[in-house]
Amino acid sequence: ISQKLVLSKLPIAKDVAFNSYAEEHNPRCHPSTRTELLLDITRWAEDPCGQCIYWLNGMAGTGKSTISRTVAQLFADKKVLGASFFFKKGERDRGSASCFFTTIAAQLVAKETALAASVQAIIEADPAISGTALKEQFEKLILEPLRKLTGDPDNPRTIVVVVDALDECEERDAVVIISLLSQAKALTSVKLRAFVTSRPELPIRLGFNDIEGKYQDMVLHEIEEPVIKHDITAFLERSEEHTSELQSHHD
Repeated sequence: ISQKLVLSKLPIAKDVAFNSYAEEHNPRCHPSTRTELLLDITRWAEDPCGQCIYWLNGMAGTGKSTISRTVAQLFADKKVLGASFFFKKGERDRGSASCFFTTIAAQLVAKETALAASVQAIIEADPAISGTALKEQFEKLILEPLRKLTGDPDNPRTIVVVVDALDECEERDAVVIISLLSQAKALTSVKLRAFVTSRPELPIRLGFNDIEGKYQDMVLHEIEEPVIKHDITAFLERSEEHTSELQSHHD
């Protein structure tokens, strides 16, 4: 079964992936900044006993999206990024969760050819699946196909999904998404991990309280002062190097 056929039947949100045109010029972390945090996130993804969700939360302007793009690139380079979805309030597809799971499913199928047949069978059995409740979409288009993937049961592959700015979609949907992503813990065929960023809005905090013990979290504005100072210094040094390089080209 061709991937193209499956992909043509799934509604896909535009410009939501970390490497989409809309995200292209947005900043990534400089190589010498956020090193501790990025190490922590990498360790979480690789840990066989790690939680299935890593929630990075912080107030507006703490650099969550920059970190998300960096993390997505990092996992893409390691060949473990399954999908990424960057929410953005007020932008049609990006401000709503209606195409969230179908888009994630499509990105997974594009990366994992082996999923195409299972997803195709589900769409044929229920052509209206992409308009059903989020729970049904997640269970049928993502969990079921992933369950059928064959691999080494003692050393299942890691697949990471990056979800940025979850607070920018409908609050009720955000809470449902948290609850559904936590079900990935039941998968044994693969280790499905979700890296999620958001502001610490109350409904989202309560959503995470409900899945206690299934996620790891880090609060951005609580990262120790010395770490932030180191990051800022590194960033400024890089900017200065860049400026002096430009000047030497002009001289």
